[in-house]
Amino acid sequence: MFSVSVEIFTMWLSKLLYQSCLITHLRLPNIDLSKLKVRCLFRDCNRLKEIKFGKQTINDYYATQMFESCYDLKNVDLYNLDVSKVGNMVNMFYNCKSLTIVDLSSWNMNNVQNMNKMFYWCSKLKSVIMKG
Repeated sequence: MFSVSVEIFTMWLSKLLYQSCLITHLRLPNIDLSKLKVRCLFRDCNRLKEIKFGKQTINDYYATQMFESCYDLKNVDLYNLDVSKVGNMVNMFYNCKSLTIVDLSSWNMNNVQNMNKMFYWCSKLKSVIMKG
């Protein structure tokens, strides 16, 4: 078994997603996101249709543009994603034209200060499920 620094892993993952963008289904059950910078992480992965997170925590304050311009993203399973430390979600799903339902009911968004244009240009979006 080998280990790599968080910076190298983040760079590798970002390059894989950004340059290839050939991935259509992505499951992240065992990847530790707690030390990653998630801003723009999946941005412009326009062939990505489905993404499922395992029980993971985002410690980055900025989750801005995380899924921006993932045009074909239809299914996003965010149930186990802990975003309680995120403060900025600007443009998080911006231009995700295929999303119809987003379930955020498991999210603790008490620290979120900015959700500006979070779902802007999500033309097929019918429902955003939130708690309380």
